[in-house]
Amino acid sequence: MAALKWSENLAEAMTSHGFAENKPRTHYSVIKISWWNYLVAVIALAIFQMFLFAGLP
Repeated sequence: MAALKWSENLAEAMTSHGFAENKPRTHYSVIKISWWNYLVAVIALAIFQMFLFAGLP
């Protein structure tokens, strides 16, 4: 019974969010992340770690 109720809730949620059978996606885009974005993220994490653990004995 719980599975039936869950499937009904899921179907209602999908319908309310605009999902429908046999319809194409409304939008889709590939987000490309360049190497320098990864570099900035690694440097930011390293700096954060230094500040986080600077006060430890």
